[in-house]
Amino acid sequence: MDTLVLEDLAVAMGREQLAQAIQELDPSCFDDEAQGPWIYVLPVALRDALATLAPQEVGKLAKAWSAGEEAGARGLTPLVAEGLLHALQALAVRARGEGLPMLLWMSL
Repeated sequence: MDTLVLEDLAVAMGREQLAQAIQELDPSCFDDEAQGPWIYVLPVALRDALATLAPQEVGKLAKAWSAGEEAGARGLTPLVAEGLLHALQALAVRARGEGLPMLLWMSL
């Protein structure tokens, strides 16, 4: 999972401005600027969109997300995408309930 795959998720949600916001993210901290690891604070809009995702939307969204350029290139299938959406939604609900942002940790 990286910011490019999350951009595909935002596009699949029909949230172009959110995709742009994800694209423009800078790491909040990193060990080595070029090699990482990097930690990103994800947009609250992504957290809220995931937290409020209706159960009947998950399957359709998983198919659209897995068809994204970056997600597809990394081998994301609709089945795996659906599992990820359920996991991300649980994290988003918890983060939202506690008033916290979601973080993304990435490393090469």
